[in-house]
Amino acid sequence: PTALMVPFTMMQAMQPHQSEYTAQEVSRIFWQTWLKEEMLPVIEYDTSKDLYSLNRALAAAKAKGADLLITGQIPYFLSGGTLGLTQVAVRVEIYDVASAELLWSFVHGGNIQVKETRDYIFFDAESKVPADPVYVVCRVLAHDIGSIVKDWISPSQQNPPKVDGMQNRSKDTGGGAF
Repeated sequence: PTALMVPFTMMQAMQPHQSEYTAQEVSRIFWQTWLKEEMLPVIEYDTSKDLYSLNRALAAAKAKGADLLITGQIPYFLSGGTLGLTQVAVRVEIYDVASAELLWSFVHGGNIQVKETRDYIFFDAESKVPADPVYVVCRVLAHDIGSIVKDWISPSQQNPPKVDGMQNRSKDTGGGAF
């Protein structure tokens, strides 16, 4: 099956531009993880602003010939950077494009806690926090959810065939990171 993925919706109150940017980047991490792990033969990520409504996203997926629509929500987001607690919660929804039926709804969350340095007489123990904890948490969440979907789609198929039509790249040319 082929899929169209649209950016998740930020449910938490944030500045409007920050909310949209954060949601697109969290979604992009999921998309990139799923491409790398070949969750589906084809996943196109479209960041067009007019696809934030479910009906419009389903219509766009149908027009592109996709079998599935991947969308979602980010109910909770806290970026503590390298000094504080980072937490991300997501809801990922996968729809059948032909029937508009919700096939899967996953809710998952994760966090990275920073432990303070503990000083001892002879040595110092430090916790090493990744430079971008949000990226690490989102990659783990995407991997967990993607593994389940991949097993559901093709439980015995190791290397799915490549499908013509949709492209495995984003229409959005801007990269980005937090």
